[in-house]
Amino acid sequence: MFKRLTARVYKIKNSYATVSRVKGVNVYGEKIFKKGSKELRVWNPKKSKIAAAMMKGMPLKYIDLLERYDAMLYLGIANGTTASHFSDIAKEDALIYGVELSPRSIIDLSILIEQGRRNIVPILANASYWEHYAPYVEQADILYVDIAQPNQTDIALLNADIFLKDQGYLYLAIKTRSISITKKPIEVIKDEISKIKQHGYNIEFWTRLDPFEKDHGFVIARKQ
Repeated sequence: MFKRLTARVYKIKNSYATVSRVKGVNVYGEKIFKKGSKELRVWNPKKSKIAAAMMKGMPLKYIDLLERYDAMLYLGIANGTTASHFSDIAKEDALIYGVELSPRSIIDLSILIEQGRRNIVPILANASYWEHYAPYVEQADILYVDIAQPNQTDIALLNADIFLKDQGYLYLAIKTRSISITKKPIEVIKDEISKIKQHGYNIEFWTRLDPFEKDHGFVIARKQ
């Protein structure tokens, strides 16, 4: 039933799960399994876009990278559903700088931190205005972007140019209906991939997220 994939990620039947950093805490209604002294939190692909990408064949390499970075910049961290799993699997001295526009979400995120996920640093700011949070963010090994803006890829690339280390990784959730309601989702995804390539980044993986996240794509690119 339990298959260990990386240091802190397991597969349980047809689902992925992370070794919880905070035992006894259910973050968003996810199932929790016990394995010896560990608690495993199911990573719900209908609640987390990277979990959906994992279900769609994202290679284990990109999960392993999430266990080895020093700093992550997360744009659109919301109330911390996905970030709670990142918090679970990050190495002990890693930090997740979470930029979020909604004060309500920042309050929810602060509760997660009070419960023990102290590797998350919440920042109330608009991801379009990097200069507002630049004083609080270090150079990142990973930039994770999950925002709903027509120019979401441009915002991601601008932040990547400023904050992402050379050879760092951009993980980008593409919300196609935020970009265009007239184009087919696959056309929007390919257009955004082309934009990332033209910006000088290497595309290493991409997928549609249906049926877990309708009309969404997910892209991983490496900065040169």
